[in-house]
Amino acid sequence: MNPKGLAGVLLGLAFLALFLALVLPGTVPWPATGPAITDLGTVKWEGRTLEVLIQGFILFSGVVAILLLLGTRRTRGPAP
Repeated sequence: MNPKGLAGVLLGLAFLALFLALVLPGTVPWPATGPAITDLGTVKWEGRTLEVLIQGFILFSGVVAILLLLGTRRTRGPAP
């Protein structure tokens, strides 16, 4: 595997690990606690966390796709 492919695989795995760490819940509190008093900002964004993460994933995919389309510019030698 060339270094570019290896770097792509490592970046993909790192992004997947970060995405899963943010999406999957941590430990479940025991015993369950009652609802806490939170400010309006937290309540407003609480249900949108997954949407924001998916939009970030879409943006990341777009950047990677553009970088792959650009590729490397290799100069060709003189035509035989």
